[in-house]
Amino acid sequence: HLFLCGIKSVGLPAESTIATTMSIQLDLPPELSGGGGRSTGSGRPSYDDDQSVATTVLASEVGSTMLRTKDAFLRSITLYKEEEGEPPKEWGLVLKDGDAPKRRLQKRQQRNIQIESISGYIGLSQFKVGDHVTRINGRKLGPSYNAERAMDLMRGAYEEDKFLYVAVGNEGGADSLVHATIIKPHPDMKYSEMGMTVWFWGVLCIKAIDENSIFYNSILKETDHIISVNDINCDKMKPEAFAHCLDELPLEINIVVRRGKQRWYGGFN
Repeated sequence: HLFLCGIKSVGLPAESTIATTMSIQLDLPPELSGGGGRSTGSGRPSYDDDQSVATTVLASEVGSTMLRTKDAFLRSITLYKEEEGEPPKEWGLVLKDGDAPKRRLQKRQQRNIQIESISGYIGLSQFKVGDHVTRINGRKLGPSYNAERAMDLMRGAYEEDKFLYVAVGNEGGADSLVHATIIKPHPDMKYSEMGMTVWFWGVLCIKAIDENSIFYNSILKETDHIISVNDINCDKMKPEAFAHCLDELPLEINIVVRRGKQRWYGGFN
């Protein structure tokens, strides 16, 4: 059981920081209540030796190795709301308004809405304090949004859409890497139920994502080249081995992909 007594922000003006306060009792999975999902000062989870060993064993089962990739320039997390009768899923993402741009090229330039703190299931993502939020449930945060409106959008979208999908930008990340975290709605969900097809075309790629897929509401796209899944190297991995990995992962699926750029103008496909 975990008791949450709110999040308090220190040293920031009230108008620039929005925090949620709640007091609920939860039954969280071991990955969050124990070693696997402990939060660190950076807002990211720490993983104990048992989980690292388990992932290494899984890599060995599929004939692969462990791989630590560079930070991605785009990151996302997708969390599905609990079904009726299930304990509520605790998640916390406190946002703040970043510094105004030094030069305003447009009258209504997009605001820089930053992550101030991370807790709960969001801690299983690769989000870091200071990342700027770009999309919430597919909605781009335009100039009219500030931290308060973005927090309201998150809470409302989670209740209405029954999922939360947040995308963030990381200016210091590798400009062709994208990192998506998807929390399995159920720990025993199998690859065949996830609605995504991959194939090996020289490299392991995403072939199709169905509209009902758990990956549909994520930053992943068809044709993305899969680099790793939960730090397991996918460089020469066959689709059957990838499916086995997703079958065995109990909670979060972390997929790093390389996304190609258009030859002429440098934008992403």
